Amino acid sequence: ADNVGDNVGDVAGMGADLFDSNVAAMASALVIAQSLSGTGFNNVSMVFCYAILGLFASIIGIATARVGKKGPTSALNSSTYVTTAIYLVLTAIATAVFPGFSWRIWGAAAVGLLVGVIIGITTDYFTDDTKPIVQKVAHASSSGPAFTVLSGISYGFISALPAMVGIAVSALVAYKLCEPMGEGYAIFGISMAAVGMLSIVGMIISNDAYGPIVDNARGLAEMGGLGEETIRTADELDSAGNTVKAVTKGFSISAAGLTVISLLGAFMSEANNALAAAGRELITGFDIMSPTVFFGVLVGAVVPAVFSAMLILGVDKNAQRMVAEIHRQFNTIKGLREGKPGVKPEYDKCIDIATSGSLRELIPAGLMTIIATIIVGFIGGPSAIGGFLLGNIVSGLLLALFMSNAGGLWDNTKKYIEAGAEGGKGSDSHKAAVIGDTVGDPFKDTAGPSINTQITVVSLVSSLLSSVFENTFLGAVILYVLGTGMGLAVAAFLKKDDSVFLMELADICVPDILFVAKKLLFQIRQFIIKVSTTVLVFTLVVWFLSSFSFAGAVAAEDSFLAHICGALKYVFYPMGITDWRAAFAAVSGIIAKENIAGMIAVLFPEGFAFSFPSACAYLTFVAPVS
Repeated sequence: ADNVGDNVGDVAGMGADLFDSNVAAMASALVIAQSLSGTGFNNVSMVFCYAILGLFASIIGIATARVGKKGPTSALNSSTYVTTAIYLVLTAIATAVFPGFSWRIWGAAAVGLLVGVIIGITTDYFTDDTKPIVQKVAHASSSGPAFTVLSGISYGFISALPAMVGIAVSALVAYKLCEPMGEGYAIFGISMAAVGMLSIVGMIISNDAYGPIVDNARGLAEMGGLGEETIRTADELDSAGNTVKAVTKGFSISAAGLTVISLLGAFMSEANNALAAAGRELITGFDIMSPTVFFGVLVGAVVPAVFSAMLILGVDKNAQRMVAEIHRQFNTIKGLREGKPGVKPEYDKCIDIATSGSLRELIPAGLMTIIATIIVGFIGGPSAIGGFLLGNIVSGLLLALFMSNAGGLWDNTKKYIEAGAEGGKGSDSHKAAVIGDTVGDPFKDTAGPSINTQITVVSLVSSLLSSVFENTFLGAVILYVLGTGMGLAVAAFLKKDDSVFLMELADICVPDILFVAKKLLFQIRQFIIKVSTTVLVFTLVVWFLSSFSFAGAVAAEDSFLAHICGALKYVFYPMGITDWRAAFAAVSGIIAKENIAGMIAVLFPEGFAFSFPSACAYLTFVAPVS
């Protein structure tokens, strides 16, 4: 199962991640380049040319890889440096030869690639077992697993500093380099920095695939009983693979950060198109002092943390299922525990648990990020989404870099001790390092790389729905549908009898407690369904009534509608509204004005500047939960 996991996670999964980052970088650069057409520069051709030359450079760089006396890590890193140098030379020649190519754009792409290499070097320093950081964590492991985890977390946070500073510097330099070229070229320079950082993606993905190949070789050597010497050699190769995988993740995450900055510019462009069509003021930037923007920043910053937690909890649940299945096989398959010849475990059951479980646990985390983006957009509009993307990018990059590097650090600490350091295999240091590696696996192989995709998905959803965020009525409809759907989903979850945590908790209690718990869950479920349905139906009725003009109908005092509206005065009378027309205007004004500020001003003398979607969000989420 572990061998299968290496293939799907570190080859197919990481390959898809790099493909995603590369396509997003090129797509954002091409969109901006197309919008800058007619300015005298051949921007679109430049994007494609640089990408193609990056592939050529990768092919040549891979061919130069040679394993010498310094070991596999040096060989893999040297091929990356050769590829980088070849790419810079080829793109410089293309810039000099082809008309319409700008040296400023070349400089932005070169800065992006060089920063990517620097990030790779710093990642190597924090994860390579020949460097002091891994050795310090290994020494700390001799004091116990708590020190292994604490030191690994600390160095993981420190390792994010060079990468974050590098991303900031590359974005700033690319922006300033291309700003003199005219309006729009500053953001184009940042997008080209991302293209430059991922231009050698062929070399990066080749290095990344090296890790699972040697990891699987070690697994086969262990399963085939090829001896400790073979396993030791495979461990040395695997340690190099862990380092290179950390470098690969650093490239991918850093490029995603640059790409999303350019996607933020694309979102501003799309939002301004919608604002212009609606006759509203255009967005020139996102003021951090604006409460709407700051609201988006706070929500966006917490989404990567919640996303990571959901994925890690998914790994935890599946790992427990896997352990339970292994125990079952040891207990039920005769001769398996004793290792009798010809007795084989049911490998397919373990693989199925990992595969189906990963797909099942991924869906809620992905939906959460999309739904959070939609809710923030409809509550606060384009300004809130700008802050949401900003907070999501900053916290997402920090968490992704931290988890990827910390996981690689713990993994190589274990390999370093197994090679004979700090007491070697079977020692207390080794046991502590195994615990650290167990913590690090979901960090570096699940949550860390996935944040990269989460950032890109959030940015693309924001850009695609930028025009919809301006339609407050449609936004409110979607908010109500989402809110009621979430209420029903929670109710369905509470109803499930196979809820693992609740049932395990109930099993250790007396039967009466189990009965009370089930009754309580049933009542909560019924309450959520009733309240959510009532709120939804009432709101739809109000929308339906207020979306028509009743000027003629309400003119007749004895009309049916007049009597209905007249009843409203008894509802609003304590608030000072005695005229049924004013009461009806207060209700219908929600849709007619697309803003409930007028109604709130009538109900509360002080007045509140709540937007229509904000009120809908309150009615949808706060009221049912209360």
